[in-house]
This record gives sequence, C-alpha cells and structure tokens, in this order.
Amino acid sequence: MITINDYILKIYYDFRDFIDTNKKLCMLKTLNYEAGQKPDYSNIHIQQLYLLRYAFAYLYEYKSMFSVLFERQNFENNIRVTSIGCGSIIDYWGLVEALKEVSNRSCQIEYNGIDIIDWNYKIEKREKDKVFFKRGNAANIFKKAERLFSHVYIFPKSISEFTIDEFKDICEGFKNSKFENDKVHILISLRLDERSMDRDMDRSEQIISAMKENGFTTKDTSRRYYSFEEEERGIKGLDNKFNYPNEAIEILKLLNEKCITYKNKSKNCSDSCVKYLSRWPVMKVKNICFQVLSFDRKDMLWY
Repeated sequence: MITINDYILKIYYDFRDFIDTNKKLCMLKTLNYEAGQKPDYSNIHIQQLYLLRYAFAYLYEYKSMFSVLFERQNFENNIRVTSIGCGSIIDYWGLVEALKEVSNRSCQIEYNGIDIIDWNYKIEKREKDKVFFKRGNAANIFKKAERLFSHVYIFPKSISEFTIDEFKDICEGFKNSKFENDKVHILISLRLDERSMDRDMDRSEQIISAMKENGFTTKDTSRRYYSFEEEERGIKGLDNKFNYPNEAIEILKLLNEKCITYKNKSKNCSDSCVKYLSRWPVMKVKNICFQVLSFDRKDMLWY
C-alpha cells in the first residue's frame, strides 16, 4: 500500500504543475470555513490543496479511530465498512494500517464509499480487498435502504456536511433498516471548536436515538469522545510512518508568493491572500477528535 509520503508527493507534483502555469490563485482562497462557507470540492485544485493541508492529520485520525474499534472487537476474517462522505477514501488507508498494528493483515476488507463528488487521488486498494464507490447523496441511499450490511459506518469529517433534512433521512435509515449484524459500530470525526462540536454531538445523539429505536443498546454517549491531551504533539513523533515531504511544506507556507500578481508586483492583490493561501499543513494532533459508538442488538444480550 502507498506510503503517506508518496501519496502526498503525488498530489504535490500535480499541484505544483498547476502553480507553475503562473495563474492567479484567488480561487484557492475559497478553501476556508469561515462563516459556514463550504468550499467547492468538485474543483480538482481545491481538492489538491485540501488534501495537502489536511490529509496527513486525517490519515492519522482515521487510523486512530479504527485502532480504538479493534480494542473493542476482533475482526478475524473480514470487515465490512460503509464510509459516509468518503472523499478520496483515505479512511480506508487508516483501516488497513490499524489492521496491520493488531497483526491482522489477512482480514479482508469490503469498503463501500459514498460521496456526492467523485474525488481524485483515491487510495489504491489491496489485492485481497473489495473497494466500491457510489456517487450520490448518502441521505437518499439510507432513506431507501431496507437492509444494512456493514459492521462499521464511518463519518470521516462529514457529519456536519448534511442539511437538517438530509441528516434526518440518514437517521431514518439507521432507525428503520434491517441490520445484518448483531453488533454495529458508528465512527464519527468531530470538529473541535466548541460550537461546532456541540452541533456534531447533537447529531451523534440523533444517531444513538435512531439505533435504540431499531432495537440496539449502547454504553456510549453522545458526549464522550477521544482526543489527545498533548495537543501540540507532532504526529510524526507518535508514528514514524508519518512523514510529510519538505518540498510540499515549502510551497504551502509561501503559497501567496506563487501567484502571478505577487510575482509581477511583489505584493498580493489583497491582504486575504496571505491569510487564506499561506498555511502550514496540519501535522499535530491538536485538532483530532472522534467518537466510536458501539451497539449491540438487545435480544442478543442474553447469549
């Protein structure tokens, strides 16, 4: 499987080719989340910058989420995962790496990713695994679902992306569909700022309520989450597989200077260019925050 360094380098080379055409870079400033703004992820250059900034930390977060899961349940032969808002399926990479760490490389993965955008830079699967992608709104899929087959459902940085009505439809799926498994896990990546976290955990509570109405029970609560005490700890110091290529760091931290306006005039067209263009990639654990919710079917608790 591809290393993190090689994955980021692949994206970096494509992004560098775009930058080297000397185009104006103002469009890239839309990759920010102020005042509830939602970037245009269908734009490949927004995708490139997004992944260069955030994929390093997300990969570690998803690996951590699955590591917590494997402390709760051993999947010896196979595991079926549905990723709701899968993006470039980097959560699949985290799953594979977490399996390696529990010495279970032989476990076959069936991964089903759902997203309204067909992202570039998807992680290439292992030969033994089955990886599927469905383009569409997960709300429509869950609303129509009669049966749910996965052991694990994961929201990778996506639980906040759905409208109120769309998320209601997803919860209706959890409430009314027939689950094939008596034990089901739902993994949720949370936003860490207080107001956003509260909204995300309110949605966790809606999922818990839906699963309980479907005949499941859980010891987990919507207010319990995992994070790191040492917020400034570097990810590389925690896991030596995580290497971020220096050349990619250099282009990101001085991205405003790559704009043709800056090259011609030695200044940007706006003060916002530095604010929104030049940022280091996320390489510390300070923004990692997630939930692992485990559910058991009530009528199986007697066995």
